[in-house]
Amino acid sequence: VDLAGLRARQITKADFAAFDLVLAIDDGHYRQLLRLCPPPYRERVKLYLSYAPEFGRDVPDPYYGKGDGFEKVWQMCQAVTDALVTEIRSRLR
Repeated sequence: VDLAGLRARQITKADFAAFDLVLAIDDGHYRQLLRLCPPPYRERVKLYLSYAPEFGRDVPDPYYGKGDGFEKVWQMCQAVTDALVTEIRSRLR
């Protein structure tokens, strides 16, 4: 996956109005996002793994743990992507 053209940045209050969905990678980030989010947009904030609940609530940091951590996180990301694409397609019908 080529991420060369992407750069991280801090989220702003305007992002909640600009984006239909804001995903948090874990409960800590979810709570931080809700504190920042204006009340009319709170339904747009979701846990990333809410789209693949079989993996739990938090995406683990693959740098800490066993050698297969990156593979497990990749599997989580694939499951979330599949579920999210399915949901978006169903909404467009």
